[in-house]
Amino acid sequence: LGCQRTSLASLTVSSALGCSFVAFRVSLAPLAILNQSTQLISFLGSFEAFSQRRRKQQAVRLKPETMSDGLRNRKPEPRDVSNTTKPTQKGETAQYKKSSKRWIVLAAVVMFFVLGPFLIPTDLNQPEDRTELELADPDSKFIEILGYMIHYKERESKSSSSDLNFILLHGFSSNVYSFRKLMDPLSKLGRVIAFDRIGQGLSAHPTQTESLFLSHDSGSTSPYAPSMQPRFVFALMDKLGIKKAILIGNSNGGGQALRTALENPDRIMGVVSASSDWYTTGIMPSGKYSWLWKTPHMRRVGAWIASKLLGPSNAESLIKLGYADPSRLTEQETAHAIKYLYVRNFAQSLWEYAMANEINTLPERVKDLKVPLLAIAGDKDQVIPYSDSELLAKTVPHGRFVLLEDCGHLPQEERPLEMLQAIDAFVGDLKKR
Repeated sequence: LGCQRTSLASLTVSSALGCSFVAFRVSLAPLAILNQSTQLISFLGSFEAFSQRRRKQQAVRLKPETMSDGLRNRKPEPRDVSNTTKPTQKGETAQYKKSSKRWIVLAAVVMFFVLGPFLIPTDLNQPEDRTELELADPDSKFIEILGYMIHYKERESKSSSSDLNFILLHGFSSNVYSFRKLMDPLSKLGRVIAFDRIGQGLSAHPTQTESLFLSHDSGSTSPYAPSMQPRFVFALMDKLGIKKAILIGNSNGGGQALRTALENPDRIMGVVSASSDWYTTGIMPSGKYSWLWKTPHMRRVGAWIASKLLGPSNAESLIKLGYADPSRLTEQETAHAIKYLYVRNFAQSLWEYAMANEINTLPERVKDLKVPLLAIAGDKDQVIPYSDSELLAKTVPHGRFVLLEDCGHLPQEERPLEMLQAIDAFVGDLKKR
């Protein structure tokens, strides 16, 4: 019985681990995984039936009427039982059944975690979701960049004497609507273009853009990778005939603006970084274990979590988190911002974006920034401490820092006039260079 328990334990664990390995590697073949699990359950059932037959055979052989005369009349050898207890066959059987159930339950738990995520549908779109074109505003424009349709809005320059161009980069899970209060006033200084970054707003939402196991430095194969973002900016500039521009980025968009300026400083006149995430580790942990986020299990679970935490049902509370005083946000503005979250493949693309995270090298690279920088932050930012922006201004060769009072994480929404004044002074200095 002891050997049988050991064999059952080892075989059950081996089978469960084998099923887990198959499910882990065969990401695009859930039917094959289900077949492996069915075989495992069938094997466990067959082994249990075989064990029961063996126990019955042993019990029959031990009955007096089935024993030979010599074996029946043989006297047992004396032994010391002072420190031992003679187990009964009934007790051994009960203990064996308890152990067997324990290993079967363990195998069931392993299979649940292996196969459970595959019960989550890959299509998380809801009936009320719409396409990018269906959700477009009257002033929306679309352009193909690097093979993807990109949504943008434009304000022509109201200054006949200025040839400046401003490109606005929003933060993670945001869109061009975040710059609604800044675009028109900024057009007095030059041409203004705000675009939805890939996978966000009304731009294209590609999914399944990476292979199953990518190392942390292979994210460039994904259009969502941070190292790919400068390519979208420069390609947009080429399509719109812009030779040189001033970049204005908020939050994650501020970090992308810095990467773009470091990539090709000859085409960037200056950078305005508002509450930038340049000093953080990124949206998802990166490093040698980052491949865990790209497994077939996390692709499904992660997208489902994104749909719950960042979807329309929770959007209002997240938007208010960016304000020092949420009462400044009107119901109409909230409803319009949430409208962009009803685009198809919203949750899936956000998780793809998160999975494409790379090791953040900006803290080591910004000291080589060759263009002037204006770092803006709110004194009541609950997302990224304003000390990060202050440190950024001190680290770059040509930086300045402006702290806005009674302002949160979204200065372009909560303090647009004060932010515009800081940008105006910054642009004035750029013209003198």
